[in-house]
Amino acid sequence: MAETLQPYVLAAVKRCLDSGEYSDLTITCGSDVHKVHKMIVCTQSDFLAAAIRFGGKESKQANINLPDDEPAIVKLAVHYIYTGDYICDSQEPINLSSPLTSGEKPSRNEEGESYTYDFPHSCSDRGRRKQCLPLCPHHQCGAGYCDNECFDFLCRSCEDGDYNARSNPKHLAEDLLVHTKAYEIADKYNIAGLKELSKAKFKKGCEKYWYTNPFRVAAKYAFSTTLEEDKGLRDIVIDTVAQHTILIREPQIQVLMKEFGDLALGVLLKKADHSLTSGLSSDLTITCGPDSHAVHQQIICPRAEFFARALKFGGQETSTSEINLPEDDPAIIKLLLQYLYEGDYHLPSSPSSPSPPVLTTRTKKRPTHTPAGLPYTYDFPHTCHPPLTPHTLCPHHTCTYTRSSSQPTPCNYTCTSFTCPLCTSPPPAPAPYAGSPADLITHAELYAVADKYQVPSLKPLIVKRFSHACARFWGEPEFVDAARCVFQSTPERDGGLRRVVLKTLFEHLGVLIRSEGVARLVREEAEVAVGVLRLCGGICFSMQKRRKRRKKKKKKKKRSR
Repeated sequence: MAETLQPYVLAAVKRCLDSGEYSDLTITCGSDVHKVHKMIVCTQSDFLAAAIRFGGKESKQANINLPDDEPAIVKLAVHYIYTGDYICDSQEPINLSSPLTSGEKPSRNEEGESYTYDFPHSCSDRGRRKQCLPLCPHHQCGAGYCDNECFDFLCRSCEDGDYNARSNPKHLAEDLLVHTKAYEIADKYNIAGLKELSKAKFKKGCEKYWYTNPFRVAAKYAFSTTLEEDKGLRDIVIDTVAQHTILIREPQIQVLMKEFGDLALGVLLKKADHSLTSGLSSDLTITCGPDSHAVHQQIICPRAEFFARALKFGGQETSTSEINLPEDDPAIIKLLLQYLYEGDYHLPSSPSSPSPPVLTTRTKKRPTHTPAGLPYTYDFPHTCHPPLTPHTLCPHHTCTYTRSSSQPTPCNYTCTSFTCPLCTSPPPAPAPYAGSPADLITHAELYAVADKYQVPSLKPLIVKRFSHACARFWGEPEFVDAARCVFQSTPERDGGLRRVVLKTLFEHLGVLIRSEGVARLVREEAEVAVGVLRLCGGICFSMQKRRKRRKKKKKKKKRSR
């Protein structure tokens, strides 16, 4: 019953946007005026909610002006807030009265030319100078589309049985740029749902129209308007280029990869990961228990000296190109190889792992100039003083008169100790460690393997993650097991994980010393007891020094009197 009534509710909400009934807020962008409702808009956009809650003119006049944004994209965002979806201008609604359904194959295009549906298709078969015959309603060969470089091309839409002629490939490919702009405005005004939806639509569009020129334009826009930490659209572009390596030969993609090193590095890591999982062009096999890994000497040997020496001086390893590791844990060796290929390792999630809230730790860089080239000052708190000339404080506030305003939030020069709440809000707290107590042991075992097979670059990464895990799970039994593993599997001269264990024990000594597991650890591992005592002695020594300094200062004061 509820599902059948839901469309009526959505239609009623959409009707309020179209008619402006019961509106209590106006959003203007260029010549567009959107009469909206605070309850609907502010609950989905933290930025707009803050503008109403803390703004001056916005609160009094119930009007928010967005002069720096594109009206069509703002309209799209407002439409999403009210309907939960957005439609690009090129995507016309389906005509239900049309005799052609999605399952029927159209035989000709609008110019009367016959579709061939001859898949897989390669432009080279017909020659680069000769125009290819129309393939299907979704694909067009030629400049600006595939540039006559199709090779074994398969149309995904035709494979899915969607032959609707309204799916014009040129228009749908151009929608890729619209999706990137929707993602940008969703990030700017903190509309989480729109951000996820635009990312999903962008991914689907890239899968179908990666060969078109609009993909190159959208890829550049995605990397130009997002931060390095925001992997949403960037990862999709990286996956697309890595999957279709023919794109790397195109001048536009080459320029983009030179301009944005993250794109080139991401594609390289994707290809390296694919090489590990597929075993393509492998020239070395590493076996550990039931696992057999087809790897590449050029990747493994420069980063792990043990394997390089085994192949250089080994007997059977050199002749058979196979290295057997019978004494190690297969899961740990798999993590080691993952790091050698990707520069990182990912622990498998445990069913018993706690699931803390995921917090965003990204910190945005402040823009330095307005679109017109004027500098932002960020001089808070600010009070307007003569001469009364336009003064741009930040992207959210400008000192000027309302009648000449072309910037956000004019104040009519009435600022008194003004502080922008959006620019001065405290940074978000760092996300808690989202693993499980068992990760402590995995980190310790991986560190021992990194030391054994001489992978020094992996050690600092393990130390960092082991430290974060200890900060959260120091009270768990797994901490004691991990500490024992650290002191039994690493030499005394290697203080990487040892220092973390001793520091954690010292910081929580009052609680941990009562634990039977910690007491047994201290009895069995003398180095643990000595290390903790040294830390205690160092603290006592520093406290004695401070006391002596204080006494000297007091004596000097008495003498001066």
